[in-house]
Amino acid sequence: MRANFELILAGPAHGRILRALADEALAEDAASFAKEEADAFNRLLVDAGAGRIYLLTVSGEPAGFVIVLYRHSVRPAGRVAVISDFYLRRGHRGRPIARRALRDVLLDLDAFGIAGVDALAHPGSELARLLEMEGFQVEGGCLYRCCLQDFDPMP
Repeated sequence: MRANFELILAGPAHGRILRALADEALAEDAASFAKEEADAFNRLLVDAGAGRIYLLTVSGEPAGFVIVLYRHSVRPAGRVAVISDFYLRRGHRGRPIARRALRDVLLDLDAFGIAGVDALAHPGSELARLLEMEGFQVEGGCLYRCCLQDFDPMP
């Protein structure tokens, strides 16, 4: 019997489930949410202009989530989505669920009028391999990040 997979565009009613999944994902990296991060996460549940969180379920049980953020870009002439987080619980990794979830997210974003999709993934990771398998191209190969709270303009 095949498990029933569902991709749900999450909202406030899914907050508790998603937060538990996010805590689980962070715990795998020995990390936890800071208040500011929790606030940013919660904003995505209510602010459609900032991005989306998709809840993944298998046979009605939470299996993971995908976080998509939006930015405006001149080159593709419109809004671009950035897949910033893609988490599957351990029992669902290595299954075709990741591929189906990615494809369903891309279909939803296309229907929403998104001009293009970027994704953040560590080189050589399962997610990077999935993205490449689905036709994503590596550009630049590196992400540079500056936390403005730590920025010192007077070195």
